[in-house]
Amino acid sequence: MHPTRPATQAKPFFATLDAIRGVAAILVMMRHVPFFSAFSFQESYLAVDVFFLLSGVVIANAYEQRLLQGLSLRRFMLLRVIRIYPLYLLGCMLMLVALYPDGLPDWKPLLSMVALAGLLLPNLAGDPPFPLDHPAWSLFFELLANLFYGVFVRRLNTRRLWFVILISGFGLAMILAYSRYHNLDFGWLRKTLVLGLFRVAYSFFAGVLLYRAFVSRAFLRHGRSAPGAAVRSSWSRHSLPWLIVAGVAAILMASPAEALRPWFDWIAVVAVFPGLIYLALSLPPTGPGVSVARWLGILSYPIYVLHVPLSILLGPALQQRLGRDGPWLGCGFTAVLLLLCWGLSLYVDAPLRRRLLACAEAGYARLRQRTG
Repeated sequence: MHPTRPATQAKPFFATLDAIRGVAAILVMMRHVPFFSAFSFQESYLAVDVFFLLSGVVIANAYEQRLLQGLSLRRFMLLRVIRIYPLYLLGCMLMLVALYPDGLPDWKPLLSMVALAGLLLPNLAGDPPFPLDHPAWSLFFELLANLFYGVFVRRLNTRRLWFVILISGFGLAMILAYSRYHNLDFGWLRKTLVLGLFRVAYSFFAGVLLYRAFVSRAFLRHGRSAPGAAVRSSWSRHSLPWLIVAGVAAILMASPAEALRPWFDWIAVVAVFPGLIYLALSLPPTGPGVSVARWLGILSYPIYVLHVPLSILLGPALQQRLGRDGPWLGCGFTAVLLLLCWGLSLYVDAPLRRRLLACAEAGYARLRQRTG
């Protein structure tokens, strides 16, 4: 069964999810760049599972009804590529500059690496498998999940979604229990790449299921009260969304004992994150918090795909001005990164995606004229 929204109801905008995504992206950045060595943030790799979960919710919200009503798989995947590629390709180009500051060497060894990066495919000849944009391994798995979802959305009823979720959750448990990987920090190296399928399968399709549960609940309450209305009418409506964001951040910053780490990771991914995200769907921020949440959401993707090359490119200049060690170096890089990502999102990514979407729409219009 595919729940549907009432005909007069617009697609909801989940501002709290934007805030979660932005905070998670910042913690991933702090994990990867060399300017925050004083902070461990051991569990911040679980931010990828949060991203997959949020992606399932957002994709179902934006595309499920359109796919069921006739949006073609080709057009759906084109829309997803247009969303992902501009900043991803910019990150790859910046990484080329960072890796080869004195100019490119002989082009032949780089040809396959650049070609695979352009197709967002792993380079299985070395590690990491996405050398021009290290976090791109999760984008690769997200597009795979999008493709599977687009192909089978008409058949993915609630029972089959539960089947996918249970099988992938069981697979994660077996990997933690019987392999040498006693945490969920896998999928980003060549030897663990295939294991990433379990991470994306569980979290992405759990996100789709959470969205359907939310829509069903909203449909049942349509005309009476909106989900979370009782909470929003109380004093806590201002604080609860940010407590949820803080809860996700606390998990990502946790440092459980090594013996507890497999249990911690598994329970966080299969239960705690979905529970918090479901609460977040019904608890949007209010007042100025809405603008803050939107801002964090806008910055999340550029931070994620650009922080590694920008840290390599900007690091020497910042170290020269702010010193090689100390908190000012990390604070300075973060400030510059946020400003750059904000500008790139507003003045490069958004206009370019609008132009690409317009070109795609014009192409489809010409195709309809020829075939009509």
